[in-house]
Amino acid sequence: KEWNRSACIGNPDTMRFICDVLDEISELFPFPYFHIGGDEVPTEEWKKCPKCKELINREGLKDVDEMHAWFNNKVQEYLLCKGKRLIGWNEVLKGDNLDRSVIAQMGVPDMCIPIQYALTYPRRLPSPVEELDLFKIQSLHFYPPDLDAFPCLDIAIRALKRGGLAPAAVNGANEEAVGAFLRGVIPFMKIPELCARAMERQPDRPADSVEAVLEADMAAREFVKESIV
Repeated sequence: KEWNRSACIGNPDTMRFICDVLDEISELFPFPYFHIGGDEVPTEEWKKCPKCKELINREGLKDVDEMHAWFNNKVQEYLLCKGKRLIGWNEVLKGDNLDRSVIAQMGVPDMCIPIQYALTYPRRLPSPVEELDLFKIQSLHFYPPDLDAFPCLDIAIRALKRGGLAPAAVNGANEEAVGAFLRGVIPFMKIPELCARAMERQPDRPADSVEAVLEADMAAREFVKESIV
């Protein structure tokens, strides 16, 4: 488990080590963006670390998430001095104090792309669709999702907020219900109804093992099967 241990942010040597690494990588790769990852960082050791606790108190931070964001800001400041921009996964936004500049990775909305990827993995073949041309599109428009028109999205959001095994139950129920719809057994709008009911009947339990997730998934599938007989 040594590989999954977090570096101590409360130790000044950690930042010096990171800067040394960034210096070496900057010489190897001249590109303007640096992807630091930052996702799935285990924080349990930080919560128990005296040096991390001292840093949180000294900087007036609320918790380890803000400390993580504080550290990422330090990395970002160092990269800016070298003329580079930081890129990280969404998980680095847990702390409220992180710079939230957004860089989007966009493409043509064509299902041929994921279908090709699924059929040809692990090979990477030339794309069957045209490249995204922003000059041709000229403008982008963003609207909040219509949760009444797309009830399954609303159910998925509620499952994520509830946490635990609720998302696993919704996923299993959705796959089983969609299969039933494709076979002509149920109408389309029966899908969100079954997903919602599967989520409601799922007990509040933590997703603390693969076995627990698979059990919730299977229970939801069985519920859907029994509901459409």
